[in-house]
Amino acid sequence: MVALIKLLIVVFIFIFLVSRKLNIGLIMLFSSLLMGIFFLMSPMNILKSFATGTFNLDTLKLLATVYFTLTFGYFLKEFGYFNKMKISLENLIHNRNITIAIPPAIVGFIPMPAGAMLSAPMVEEASKGMNLSPELKTYISYWFRHPWEYCWPVYLGMILASSVLNIPVRTLSLNQYPLSIAIIVVGIVVCSIMFPKEAKNMPQTSNLKTKKSRDLGTFFISILPILLVFVFVVVVKLDVIIALAITVIMIILLQKPFPKNILPGLKSGLSLDISLLLVAVMIFKKVLENSGALTSITQFLGNSNTSSLLLLAFIPFIVGFLTGVTTAFVGIAFPMLMPVLHNNPTYVMFAYAFGFAGVLLSPVHLCLAVTKEYFKANFWGVYKMLIPSTVFVMVVAIVIMMIKLG
Repeated sequence: MVALIKLLIVVFIFIFLVSRKLNIGLIMLFSSLLMGIFFLMSPMNILKSFATGTFNLDTLKLLATVYFTLTFGYFLKEFGYFNKMKISLENLIHNRNITIAIPPAIVGFIPMPAGAMLSAPMVEEASKGMNLSPELKTYISYWFRHPWEYCWPVYLGMILASSVLNIPVRTLSLNQYPLSIAIIVVGIVVCSIMFPKEAKNMPQTSNLKTKKSRDLGTFFISILPILLVFVFVVVVKLDVIIALAITVIMIILLQKPFPKNILPGLKSGLSLDISLLLVAVMIFKKVLENSGALTSITQFLGNSNTSSLLLLAFIPFIVGFLTGVTTAFVGIAFPMLMPVLHNNPTYVMFAYAFGFAGVLLSPVHLCLAVTKEYFKANFWGVYKMLIPSTVFVMVVAIVIMMIKLG
């Protein structure tokens, strides 16, 4: 019990410092140091934990994966894949009631900080003449951009969870994809209810039939790199690093850019802030392991399944809600909950569902804040759609866990 209280104190200090808009990586390092002190680790043991957390193979693999992920997103945007996707999609599907949700969903396959500012203009353009409220446009752009974070293997949350828990990304992906389906289903239901009558009955726009095969080919080419990563990781079972590296090389060879245009893309993956955050998370995990905290928590939680399930839901949700950052709830909550998770993918799915629910509802989630500002929407008007949608996904997670665990 004492060990759990100490860890919760560290979590709340972390959340308080994040709320002060300080660097998350530095806060994580401070939290690791604080935890070492709380658990009476010697200065030498704390230093060793910092060193091994920084230079172990898992950390280096994590940094390499993130580098290629960021580089991949840069080249897709730079070589016009996103723009081709948008134009071909508009020509292929004339019913804008459908196409309005597809661009943010496709953009959502690529984890990129500026993604919200890419999907929002797409939704704005697709919704012209439909008389949609700013709140509904915000919901569509925001909600349909996030279904893949539960299962797409290049998202940092998935990569980090895999590294922290030593569970293959492929296993997590295959175990959590029902949550992605749940997001899409509830999003379609909400839109069907909230769309104005005139928008539902809008006639299809006309397009030349002779262009359809060409547009289909353009659309396929625009999403081909994304499909390749999926096939390499999920079907061929390559490591994410190798899958991303091969795809990036193929894009460069196909586009044949000038050498001066390649260098900025290769540099784009070198993000100091992201690298610091990821190293700090791995250090936190190492300090947690070396402090003896996990053994103490295991002893405390071993006899209480109810308490364990409440912790699996409560701690990730709170950290996710107060930070609005997926890597924060994974990096803080998952190492803490390792004695409860037991490396069981079903428990991980449950904890991930509640943690990401907190992220989706967080008013400090950058995507939500930026999209709301872009459409000049009212926060409460967005939340009236966002809250029931998120609750539905959490209920789906509970049902899946009950079915799988009998």
